[in-house]
Amino acid sequence: MEGTRARSAGLSLLWTAIATAPLLMPGARRRYGTVAVVLAAFGLASEFWRWMDARRVDRELAMVTRDPDIVRTPHLRAHLE
Repeated sequence: MEGTRARSAGLSLLWTAIATAPLLMPGARRRYGTVAVVLAAFGLASEFWRWMDARRVDRELAMVTRDPDIVRTPHLRAHLE
């Protein structure tokens, strides 16, 4: 789990750096920076989507493990995990 968080944090930092890179370009070449900004926006959106999906899966698994039917029958818990 920690490796996934570190990867996600690293990718978010990378996409943010790519998005801000056009600010460091000279004015004449800054118009080409829109490609980098659009690419970074898609990258950040995909990281956000992946983060939301991971939270949803964690929440669903937590709800399943508290279900009284599954607590009574541990073989179902092993099947769902």
